[in-house]
Amino acid sequence: SILFLDLSTSASATTRASLEAMSDFQVVKAFEDDVHWCENLHLHEPQPETRVFTLVQDPLDRFMAAYADMDADKVDVDHSGSYEFLHLEGLERAKAFMEKFIKFGDQFSSHVKPQSEHLAPVSGDCALKLDFIGKSERFEEDWIAFFQAQRCASEPRPPAQLVSAAQAKRSTSTAAIRAALDAENSAYLRAFCWIHLADYVIFDYDLPNGCDEEEMLKIMALAKQKDD
Repeated sequence: SILFLDLSTSASATTRASLEAMSDFQVVKAFEDDVHWCENLHLHEPQPETRVFTLVQDPLDRFMAAYADMDADKVDVDHSGSYEFLHLEGLERAKAFMEKFIKFGDQFSSHVKPQSEHLAPVSGDCALKLDFIGKSERFEEDWIAFFQAQRCASEPRPPAQLVSAAQAKRSTSTAAIRAALDAENSAYLRAFCWIHLADYVIFDYDLPNGCDEEEMLKIMALAKQKDD
């Protein structure tokens, strides 16, 4: 059996649709603030061989896409009930979002939560080992590589990437959040990079221009030395 750990990336919808078309498909919200995640996935019981894979995405691209999707759908990105963002538009709305994001973290949406925080908690009683980590940027190549490694009787063809209705509308929102990140001498961008630094280290993505604080660069350099 195959278990796909959904990290809310640009390839998530395509992957879910493809797996559903291939076989029986069940969605389990195992890690949503639930201490019983192991039982939710039945990992405490004897299991047939299960292969676990996930797809990651460049952290900044994923973050901007998540904001743009929320903004394009006119979601109240504050989620506090005060609706304080609804009267703002464009750059001012994006800046207000960044202020709240830096102060309160990922309370807005799991899509802006660092991907590394979606991974299974460390537990002495239960584990969810990832057999394959692919990248959304090379979706077709990694899809083929994963299923070839499983030696399936017939290898599924890589699906065409789905494009949501929101994606077609979000260019203005993407430009706004990009401008907000670059504002104030890239202060918001550097804060974002600190919050998502584990993703850059674990999944081997390059830091964006502007994330050039000395301590941040030292951490990235040490991680690359360890890999070498």
